Amino acid sequence: MTLSTGVNTSKEAIGQLKKYLPTQAPLPFFVHHNPLHAWDAFHFEVGIQKASALTGIRGFMPHSYYKNLYLSGKILPSHIESAFTEVYGRKPKPEDWGSLLGTEERAAKKNQIIDYWQSKFGFHLQKHSHSVLFRWISAYVDRGVSYSPLDCSIGFWNALKNMEVKSGVRLFKNIPGNKWQNGPGQLPEVLERLVGKEIYTKEYLFNQQFAHPGWSGMVNYLENHPSVFGKPIEISLMEFIYVECLIEINALNGRFGENWKPVMQGATKLESEKQNTHSDNRGFIWLMALEKSIQEPVFQKLIKQVPASIEKVEYDVLFCIDDRECSIRRHLESGRLSIRTWGTPGFFHLPLEFKKDKSASYEKICPLPLSPEIKVNGHSTNGKEKWSGTSEWFRLIVNPFHPKKLHESVDSFDFKPEEISLNKDPELDSTFWIEKLVVLFQTIGLTDKIGQLVYLIGHGASSTNNPYYAGYDCGACSGRPGSINALLAARLLNNTTIRFGLAQKGIQIPEETHFIGALHDTTQDEIAYFDEGSIPENHRNRHSNFVRYMDASLAQNAHERAKLLESKGKKPSDSLKKVQKRAWALFEPRPEWNHARNAFCIIGPREKTRGINLDRRAFLQSYNPKNDAKGDILGKILSAVIPVCGGINLEYYFSTVDPQRLGAGSKLPHNVVGLLGVSNGVGGDLRTGLPEQMITVHEPVRLTCIIYQKPEIIKAVLNQNSALSKWFDGEWVLLFAFHPENREIWKYKNGTFLNESEFL
Repeated sequence: MTLSTGVNTSKEAIGQLKKYLPTQAPLPFFVHHNPLHAWDAFHFEVGIQKASALTGIRGFMPHSYYKNLYLSGKILPSHIESAFTEVYGRKPKPEDWGSLLGTEERAAKKNQIIDYWQSKFGFHLQKHSHSVLFRWISAYVDRGVSYSPLDCSIGFWNALKNMEVKSGVRLFKNIPGNKWQNGPGQLPEVLERLVGKEIYTKEYLFNQQFAHPGWSGMVNYLENHPSVFGKPIEISLMEFIYVECLIEINALNGRFGENWKPVMQGATKLESEKQNTHSDNRGFIWLMALEKSIQEPVFQKLIKQVPASIEKVEYDVLFCIDDRECSIRRHLESGRLSIRTWGTPGFFHLPLEFKKDKSASYEKICPLPLSPEIKVNGHSTNGKEKWSGTSEWFRLIVNPFHPKKLHESVDSFDFKPEEISLNKDPELDSTFWIEKLVVLFQTIGLTDKIGQLVYLIGHGASSTNNPYYAGYDCGACSGRPGSINALLAARLLNNTTIRFGLAQKGIQIPEETHFIGALHDTTQDEIAYFDEGSIPENHRNRHSNFVRYMDASLAQNAHERAKLLESKGKKPSDSLKKVQKRAWALFEPRPEWNHARNAFCIIGPREKTRGINLDRRAFLQSYNPKNDAKGDILGKILSAVIPVCGGINLEYYFSTVDPQRLGAGSKLPHNVVGLLGVSNGVGGDLRTGLPEQMITVHEPVRLTCIIYQKPEIIKAVLNQNSALSKWFDGEWVLLFAFHPENREIWKYKNGTFLNESEFL
């Protein structure tokens, strides 16, 4: 990508930086997202090219990775031929095969500023400046890891100057007097001294800030979300850059005196200033071939599916669409035709924020794009169990040998909602609640013949010593467990006023039906049921039977996933015990695989996928196309599902293909910095993306979205929502329509649907 070289200003450069820097939130609020969000208006391959030209990221796996899959038979020649034809409009020739199977690798982009100063003067400018900058910024934004002498309420620069006055120690010993130290408004003058020609200002700032995108991105995030931790943090990207430039000048003065020439004087054009026209079509073709190798067997299973005949439903069970619930649903339904499972985003269409107690702050528990309309206050006085220091030390010592829950473990069942209060009363504001819950039932297609017991099961994940704990919880709940959503939805649906209103909207709930909220801990494969004491007497035995079915299914689920965790026991109960220990093990780098290997999002009736082993790789959203002739329901589903599932998929994809720039590398040397992020060792940049321990088994492919609906209806939905359609138009998410009547498969390509007869 080439940046403009006209009249450049620091303000313009910072405006562009804000667009391209990472947008990862602090660790307690970690939510999966597309790391290349700044380029999502382009086609996937073009976006990668532009991001690579500007930042040096890698967009595809090394050629050796794909070639090994080809040699092992995972990728077939037919997959490569199909992918090549899709890109070039013709079949590959012998010379094309030679190029595809060659060994050439593209060299990684270098940092021009570092290379220039290190080679010409033997001085690594950024090495000397980063060690100071990172200490200052981490102290300023620290949220409780250590004591900080800096006041985060007055701005980064003002806090540094206050510390200088109080300590009597000069911050910039090599800059005479107060030269260039009048505040961030002096940044243009500072840049002129540091860079030289204004033509290089933008290039220099991009090079400077992308040398530590983690910290730059975090500062940008905090500038836009100053109250994310409750108490505001006053900081701007401009003053952060201003401080860094002063640190650099101070370092240069200390090494070369005050008469050094501007940094860019004599340097050749920066790498990011050169137009990069290189297109790594080979990597893109290999990616498409891998995707086809994964799609083909799943498509064949879906085509051959013969729906089971279910005459009587006793239990309806609503799970989150999360891919980790894919297998538990299969196990729960297996051999039990009286049980139906449904998939819906785990916030159960209640856009809320929750405060556990008076001392806590509100936490958003709904998809990131939504604005919470519901405030829920908890009044529980039952906090975490209090342990003595001696007891805790003993637990720490024995933990490696006998893992047990520690005082600071993240426990998804740490939820005591005996009493909650709402900003909207279920009786007085019943219309509001009815409108929300109507969407829940209409989107999944559960409008009649509802079972006698209905379970709404949210999910969370327990772990110990895991900085990425928020990334293990529910993506539809902004990285939080879905406990309160499940509990609240069940209580509302047991309210007679609300049920009467739902009946007026066409949702026929039998009088004897009772709703129960619950939470599935995906790490431990355990479940907690809420308000069990309120279950009617005539349903007690029925609930006990369900608990027994669920317990057996949880053990089978643990047995299945334990294989990839290398924790498999001789029988399901043995595997269950092993995976439960992983949650509390202090030195366990991966309590579970989370979303690793996610590859599909299937939107359609459960009967189309029931009984099919999708290998825990699919997000499953229930949807009845027969009830949606105009696509209104589908539009609501896609608006909630695609940003969440697409963000998860792309974070895993890019963290896998480039674990050093877009991922976090290995978590083993990670240190938590200020409760905001992690860095390697005791210093360095904040790491963005996912650690290797979350992606080791992941196959980096784009999400394949399969919708059971007529192509023309899907197209009409996309035409009405440009924010949604860009995911599919640019092929950041792949889209297929499964015709609900004739089983034809249609692929969305270049704004239209094409019949994919190759899978029939």
